[in-house]
Formats: sequence, C-alpha cells, structure tokens
Amino acid sequence: MNFLFFMDPCVYGDGNVRSAAFNAQFNLNPTYLASERALGVDIDVRFVTPENLVIDEKFKKDLRNASVETVLFEKREIQAMLAAASVTAEQVVSGSPRSSYFAQIFKVALARKLGDWAPDFVICWEHAPKLLSELFPQAIVLEAHHSGFHRITNQRDVLFRPSHNGENFYTGLRSGLEQTVLSEEVLQQLESYKKTFKRIFSYENHLDRKFLDPDGRFKKLILLPGHLETFRRSMYSHVPSERSLIELLLRELPTEVAIVYSPHPLSMNARDGLIIDDRVIDLGTLQPHYPNVTINVLDHVDAVINISSNIAFPAFVLEKPVFDLGGTWIAEYCSGRTIENLKQWVMAPDQYSCSGDALRTKIVHFLLTRKVPVKFFQTPGVASKYFRLISDAVKSKAEIDHWLPIFNSVRGAEFELEQSQLKHVGHLNSPASPFGLQQFYIRSAIMDPSVKVVGFDIFDTMLCRPLLKPTDVFELMSVEVSNLMGHDLFDFKATRIAAEAMARERNRSLGMLDVNLTEIYSAFQSITKIDDAKLLSIMEMELQTERKILRPRLSIIALYDLAKAYKKETIVISDMYLSSGVLKQLLADNGYTDTPKLYVSNEHNCFKRSGELFKVVLSSEKVNAEEMVFIGDTLDVDVNPARNIGINAFHYPKAVEIFAKTKLAENVLPYYIKGAHYGFHLGQIANAIFDDPFIQVDVNTLFNRAPFLLGYAIFGPLGLSTSIWLAEHVGKGGYDKVFFFSRDGYLIKEIFDLLNVALYNMKLPESVYFYASRKASVPLYLTPAMMPSLFEVYRAHPTATVGYYLENFFQLEASDPIVIERLADNKLTISDSVHKRKSDFLLFLVDNAEWLASRFTGPDIVSYAKQCIGVGQPNRIAFFDVGTRATTQKLLSHAFGKRFDTFLIRQVKYKMMDSTRVFSYMRDRAMGSNPKIASVNAGLCEVFLGNPYERSVDRYGRRGDVIVPEVRRQEFSHTQFVQIEAQRGAKYFCSQHVELFGKHALNINDAGRDVYTAPLEALSSFSSEREVLEKLKFSNPLWLPGEFPLSAPSGIVKATGRAQAVSIKKQLEPKKSEYLLYFIFGSASKYQKFKRSPKRFFSDVKNPVIRQLKLFFRT
Repeated sequence: MNFLFFMDPCVYGDGNVRSAAFNAQFNLNPTYLASERALGVDIDVRFVTPENLVIDEKFKKDLRNASVETVLFEKREIQAMLAAASVTAEQVVSGSPRSSYFAQIFKVALARKLGDWAPDFVICWEHAPKLLSELFPQAIVLEAHHSGFHRITNQRDVLFRPSHNGENFYTGLRSGLEQTVLSEEVLQQLESYKKTFKRIFSYENHLDRKFLDPDGRFKKLILLPGHLETFRRSMYSHVPSERSLIELLLRELPTEVAIVYSPHPLSMNARDGLIIDDRVIDLGTLQPHYPNVTINVLDHVDAVINISSNIAFPAFVLEKPVFDLGGTWIAEYCSGRTIENLKQWVMAPDQYSCSGDALRTKIVHFLLTRKVPVKFFQTPGVASKYFRLISDAVKSKAEIDHWLPIFNSVRGAEFELEQSQLKHVGHLNSPASPFGLQQFYIRSAIMDPSVKVVGFDIFDTMLCRPLLKPTDVFELMSVEVSNLMGHDLFDFKATRIAAEAMARERNRSLGMLDVNLTEIYSAFQSITKIDDAKLLSIMEMELQTERKILRPRLSIIALYDLAKAYKKETIVISDMYLSSGVLKQLLADNGYTDTPKLYVSNEHNCFKRSGELFKVVLSSEKVNAEEMVFIGDTLDVDVNPARNIGINAFHYPKAVEIFAKTKLAENVLPYYIKGAHYGFHLGQIANAIFDDPFIQVDVNTLFNRAPFLLGYAIFGPLGLSTSIWLAEHVGKGGYDKVFFFSRDGYLIKEIFDLLNVALYNMKLPESVYFYASRKASVPLYLTPAMMPSLFEVYRAHPTATVGYYLENFFQLEASDPIVIERLADNKLTISDSVHKRKSDFLLFLVDNAEWLASRFTGPDIVSYAKQCIGVGQPNRIAFFDVGTRATTQKLLSHAFGKRFDTFLIRQVKYKMMDSTRVFSYMRDRAMGSNPKIASVNAGLCEVFLGNPYERSVDRYGRRGDVIVPEVRRQEFSHTQFVQIEAQRGAKYFCSQHVELFGKHALNINDAGRDVYTAPLEALSSFSSEREVLEKLKFSNPLWLPGEFPLSAPSGIVKATGRAQAVSIKKQLEPKKSEYLLYFIFGSASKYQKFKRSPKRFFSDVKNPVIRQLKLFFRT
C-alpha cells in the first residue's frame, strides 16, 4: 500500500508552526506507519509538507530512519504559486473564487514532485483540499481530526473522515445515520455514559450555575470555547478575531444573555484586549488551576457556540443545544447554523426545533465507537491492518457510514472516562511503553477478518473480585458460618481450603482431574460432620457471596463488545469447580449479553493447563488454531498452553499482579500479610487502577500524580475507616446529634452521611456541619485571666507584626488612632514583631481585655451552638474534629457548664484534659508504625479532609432571628483543584466499597487503624509526588504570608510551624526493602536466617503468617 501524508502548505506554511509541527509529528504519524516495512509489510510512505514543519532535527532523523520520502515545498515556492494565481493563502483556505487558479498550479507542482507514484491513501490533518481527490481519484482521502473527547479521556485520538471517487462522506454519513436504529440496549448504555460523564466532570456546588451567575441576572448562559488564531478558524468564523465575534454576539443577543468565554489553552494572546463587559464571563483565569474548565461548566450552561472546535461532541452527550456558526460538517447535527437561529432559540427555546437534534444521539454513538487513540497508530504492525479494513469496506461498496472500522463500544468508552481520572495531564502526549501498547495488539487481532473465534478466561479476566487472593472470599463468610456452626473459633477459611484439597486428592485417586463445588462440600461435610441442611446453607452462602462481590472487568467488556461487533464467535474457557450453568448466570448478571458458549474443566475432565481443553474447543468449534484468539490472566494456564498448539493467545495480567509492583503496594502489603482486613481495600484499589493492566501508570509514585487517585487510594480507606469507627461509637452512645467542626470535618461528614443511608438505615444521630474556628472563638477569651491562654493557643508566625495580629483576630484597624495610642501606652507600634516583643504585647492584651471585648458585637459561638443544638437543649451532643487540641470543645464545655464527648482523628494525649471524654481514632507518635517513615503530616489531613469550597468562619451575624456564620468562598487555586478531585475520589471509593461489601464493610473496616494511616505516612515521607504536592498550600491566618507548602521542594518533609511534619531524609531503596522484611519477620535472628537461605527458611518456619510471605517473595 502507498500512503501520502499531506500537510497543506497554505494552511501550515505560516502561522502557528509549533502546533502544526506537533500535528505532523505526533498526530499524523508518518514515521510509525513507514516503520512497518521492517516487519515485512509492503508499504511506501511519502510526506508532503512545507519546509518549516521539518526543521526539528529529531523529526528529520526519524523520517530518514523510517525511509519516509519527504516532498518539501519551500516558502518561496508557495509564495511564487500564490503570486501567479494572484491570491493569498487566506483566500485559498477560505475557498475564494481565485483559489481554483492556485489549485491548478499546485496540482502540477505536486504531480511533478511525485512523478508516476500514486497513493492508495492520502492522509491529511484537519484540512483536505478538493484538489487531492481530483489529482488522485482512485485514492481514499482521510481527513483526520480529534474527536472532541481526547481532553476528556486524557488520550489523544483521531477520527477520520474518508472520501473516495467523489463520494461525499458528510452526506453519506448523515444519510446512513438517518437509517440507523439504535437498540434499546445501546440507548441504555449511552444514558449510562452520560451519567458517568456528569459524575466526573460536572462540578456541583463549585463551577456551577451559581458560580457563573451568582446574582441570577441572566436567563441564558451561552458557552463560547476559544480557538487558536489560525487561517482555519478565520475561514469558519468569518470574523477576524474572537474579540470581534464576542462583540457581534453582545450586539445581537438580548441583554439577559451572557457569554461564558473559555480561551483556548494554547492561544497565548486570546485574552489580550478581551472586552470588559459584565455579560462576558471569562474562564481564562481558571485554566491554570482547572485543566478541563470548559468541560466542567458544560453541564451548567444553556447552549454552546461551535466555530471550529470539537466541543460540540461532549455537548451532544449532555444534550445541550449547539449552534455551529462556522459552517463545519458538525452543523448537520447542531440546533442551528446562524446567529439568527441562536436568537430564535433564546426567545422561545420550547418552540424551537431543528432536524439535527434527532441525530445527536446517533452521531455520539458513531464517534464513541469509531474514534481511535493516536497511540494505536504508533503500535508496530497494526496501523496498516486498520487502513486495510477501510480499503476493504470501500472496495466492497459498503455504505459510507460503515467505512470506518468499529474500534470501541459505548461501554468501552465509558470505561475510558473512568480511567481518565487515574491519569495526570502529562500523560496526554507521553509515549507508551511496549507493554502499554499490548491493548492495541489485542484489539487489532479481534478486528482481523481471518479470526473466527475469540475466547476468554473467566475469573480475574472477564470477572474480578476485590481481593488479593481468591480464598479471601471465605473471610467475608466467616462470621455467618461461625454463627451457623455455633462456635466463634470455627475457622471457615482454613476448613474450606482443606476440604477442596481433600476433594481434589480423592478425585485424583479415582482418575478424575478436576472437582466441582458439590464434591468440595462433600469433603467439607466429612471434616465437620454437619447435617445436610447446614451444608446446603453454607454452599449457597458461598455462591451468594461470590455473586455479590464479583464485578465485570470493564476493559474486557470493551473487548467482548468489540468481538460481538465483528460477529466473532465468543467463548469462555475455564478451569473451575463451578458448573457452566452457574458461570453463565454470573456472566449474565455482570453485563455479558448474549451469553457465550462455555467450556469448563470439571465438565470435560481436562484442563487448559495441559492444553487438552483448548484442543476440545478447536474440535468443537471446527476452527484451526490460527483462526482463534484467546485472552487470559495466567501465563502457565491460559497463554503458554494455547500458544503451544498455535492459538494466538494474549496475556491479560491480573490487576493485583500489576498493583503489587507499585510504590503504594510496597507500603501497605505488609499489613495484609500480617492478617489485617486491608486486603479488601487493596483488591478494590488494584481493580480500579489496573482493570486495564496496560494503563500507563508511574509505579514509582503513590498516586500517579493524579489527585482523584490520591483520594481514592489513600484518603478513601482512611476516611471510610474513620467514619465507620465514629458511626459505631455514636450509634451506640445514645447521642442526638454529632457536630462536625468546620472546616476539617467536611469530608468525614460526607462519608458519615453516606454510611447512614447505605448501612445504618438512617438510624445514626443527625449530623450537623458546625461552623467554628479559632478566630470566631476569640470573644470567649477576652478576659484578663484568659489572655495568656489565648496568646498561647494562637501563637503567631515569627515574622507577624502587632498590627497584623490585631487585624486578624480582634477586628481592629491597625491604622486606627485609638489603637496606635493604646499601643503607645505599652511602648508598642503596629510594626513591632509579636515574636520579639512577646511579653510587652501580652501585657497590652491583658491591660486592654475589656476594651478588646467591647469591639466584638453580635452573636458569639455559644449562641450559634445553642441554635444548632435546637429546642429542648438535648444533653447528648458529640463533637468531631480532626485536630489534637479540642480547643473549641473545651470552650463550649466551659460555656455550657458540662463536658461534651469529643471524637478526634488525632490525639496528642498531653494536650487533652479529662481524656475520658475524648476518643481518638489514632494517637500521635514520635514516629509512625515504620521508624524509617515520618508520621502523618497534620497539614495533609486538614487539607484533604477539610472543606475545599469555603474559608474558615470569621464571625457570626444575624439574618432576622437566625444566626448565620459569615464565611467567605475559597479562592480558586491549584490546591483547591487537588482538594476537590481528591475528595471526589475518596467519596467514590467509599460508595464503591459499600456497594461491593454491604454490611461486611463494618467488619472489614474494624481492622487495626494503623493500617489505614500507612499510605498517608508514606505520602508524608516520600517525594515521588512532588509534581503535585509541592504546589499545595496550607492556609493559616496566623502565618505570614498566609500559606506554606505541605511538601518541601528538597524532597524532605520539613517541620514548618504548626504543620508538625517530621523532618526525615528519604531512605535508599535497598535499605528500605531490607527494613520491610525485617519489620515483617519481627526479629533480627529470623531475618538473618532468611537472608542466609530463603528456601530453607520457608521450609522450616511454622508461623502461617510468615509462610504466606513465600507467595509475595516469589512474585
């Protein structure tokens, strides 16, 4: 096949060279396709480009190495052709009448450079001039664009628009879609995709309607995404600049309509000279903090204007009216094409209709299933096969809407959305590893026309459990089975494992190779001597438990759907003791529609491991080995035996196998090995991250520099465990209400409320978000006797001045003459250092306590607390806070004349009084559970558990008879973005965990609480996440300049003021590994014995916990 890659010299010969060169180098990929020649593919690639796009030496070298013949057009050549046609490049791109003269001249020049060589495919980026079809009438012209979803999925993609022999793709596509009927199943999948889209990208209570229009002035908000200032944008918009377009919209649209403008992130000058108008809501200032701000606000605007961007497609997902004012092909599916259409919709949206609206769902389905990741075309050996599928479709005279091969399903696209949260933005353009490209080899194999059968393993491939080991499922049943057996010490897990071993040994003696569940429980009955009724009850309990925790592996569902789309015979092959009937039901329950044919070892008396079961499949399906593809998670069982008989088998590793190689696993697996219930959390986390085992993840980081994953994997388990601990205490304590102190109690309250609904049937005490702060509590200290205590509790930063302290805590104007006079009486000035003049300033506070108290008017925190407690003044109130001092609890206890029970995450004992009324989730230690790891950074806890939307309460005011906290909105920042994403991840972890385990979650999270702080200790100590953590700032009004970093740039977490972080140097990896093993073995002698001879050590050791290490040591 011959390929001509074409970068239009008129479009890309000038202007944004950097962007154009990037498109040529990474989006069109001429070098990757040409490299297939080394694999024996008959392929010839030529690259037509203006000379300015190949000035990069590396790109030129790559072109030479791949034997790509470059056809250059020098700048002077282009200028000479434009002059001969008396036309400008802009006029050629916009299609002016004289552009046809240039086209004729250019065709002659291009034909001369190419000679007799003719392409089978012509591939262009974003602009395919008509002259290409005229010059190469037999070639398939592919105009490549991004789909509009590439920023959402954090993965660059391509959507081709093919044309051939004068056939118009756009007309043919619309005609085809009009004839298409989407099944009810597909419509439900699209609705599920929409819900997932909104859950991930719609920022309720933040970047929402209230933020965009706080006073509710506007009836309609119209989103205008920005564009790069290029010829193409000018051609579509018909206005010279975005400023001109905004001016036009403001003139034409009614005054109750506002424009939400989001500049293009790569357009450096987009905001220069931006119109200052209260009807223009500029999102440009948010883009440095919120990379997807345009998508984030999409759900909260009323309509979208499209010029030449691809924002229309995500807008279609949310069913937003889109008005295409640029005359692009997207206009066919939009609600209008002119400003007049937009005005008509604004005036009467309920009466407005457009023929394009009916096709929006169908075009979304088309896009989701046809868009292809750019990295697919960078995968050696697959790109040419993809283009051959297009060629075959064109030659077979298929309908135009079937020319593009199906690459994905709606469910697969929804999975991509989920995975996008686990990546950081830097992965968008990063190269994939050979291992990471494996997913594309599998897809290419399934799409291969010569393949007739696609087979899958079932457990850990099609279906997955949130477990590190399959036998952990027996732990979930242990309490119920112990109750049924009438003995608390009955170990169901050990007995069930022993029964299976006994059943297998018995069957081997009878010449049978496998066992089924009935035979296993027959052995179980032989051991336990229980009656048949109990036996059947326990067996059914096991089946029900499996059903409850099994979930589909979503990346495999995408491959399964792909095989179905290509009408392949799908089968399941499993070495398993469950019957095929049970397995079919499990598959159907987990979304595998059109249940595939099953081949199960216990029904055929042979195994995959030996290869015999694969031979049975080939014989039964009447196919040759090379006509079958098989996908499984175990090399020795699924892959190698199949390959040995010629089947194209792919290894699809278990999620936990990949997870075990990460730094997060390194820091938490010891707790699983020592018997804690943390394995259920880790299994859930592993499945979430590595459902697709080939996802590009930096295993040397704790959370892949993705804030959502930081919350999901680290603060999710901690928040869940803390909330269940709190719920169990207050649920049995007879409390009427639990006050969650602002701002630190925000996330725990959210999780507490979730648990109340999901697990406690709304029987927990009422939760109250209680606005409290040190600043708001100051009035309770304003007596001479309490002034030293106030000054001790609220110590200032060493550089804080007297004036700064008075303004921040006593609501005084430092420049007030009365303040200056009173300070002078104590020989102080507002510029004096509080730290250096501590004694004099303290004396000033004591002398002026009554005067300072008189400056505070309005309600105080006690009045606000009485209002929150409510009528009847109930006695049973509990407080929850993150911190260690319980300062507000003491103040309120004193004011009410009684002690309130207080629950804390962290407690430093010496700071507490009457500790019998204080309960803590964990105690502070000089060091963490690992002496070489710093203990938990308090600042991190407060940032990630606290309210990201509001600042601390300043004071209390009145609105009629109601006391209202006066709270300012939190400023937009990188820290806030990371906070919000992390909290979304934490809450999603908790909701998933409860959905997976139900009531079992209460027992699971009752493990040693050191387990859940282990990842946080590691986060406080290691610097692999510096890219994210160094930018986080912890706000504190006592500290100048008001915030400080949570992670030191040096990679050492320094003890900085009140953060109480422990200064510790990062340990070398070998030393850390040695300590890890020493920590598990528990003594130096055992560790030394292990070092001398690991094999002998494991054979001699009797401790079952340590013996389990053998598995992980081998891994």
